[in-house]
Amino acid sequence: MKKLSFISESLKASVWCLAMIMSVCMIGLSSCGNDEDEDNGIDTNAPYTGKWVVNHLKIESTELETVIFDEDIEPGYIWMNLKSDGTFVTYDEGEEDNGTWNYSADTKKLGFNYYPYDGDIETIKVTTWTSKVLRTISYEDGLKMTATWKK
Repeated sequence: MKKLSFISESLKASVWCLAMIMSVCMIGLSSCGNDEDEDNGIDTNAPYTGKWVVNHLKIESTELETVIFDEDIEPGYIWMNLKSDGTFVTYDEGEEDNGTWNYSADTKKLGFNYYPYDGDIETIKVTTWTSKVLRTISYEDGLKMTATWKK
């Protein structure tokens, strides 16, 4: 009986040590990673200007409630360059447009006034904007388009 008790106590100690080692490893590993790539909301200090390239696009039918497209996009197929002077250039499927842009932190919306200026401003909702990642949602003709942009 004494041998079994000793084995039982040794096993408990080993299991306890193993649990502690695993806990320390999990804490250490969870803190690993590149904090610049995290996309947790709107970073008010993010450099909004620069060239943003769509790398993933999801298109859903709002009427049919079905996903039409949900894939990575070839780099350079859709991009926008937000300039510090408030102007922009966009490129989408071979077509280039330009105009002025603004961002409202209160409404979390990015507005585009395309040239020639007709007063009609296209807005898209911003769900994430960090120094390296921008996620937007826009609606057009019964479609919901969710785009992930990378800088």
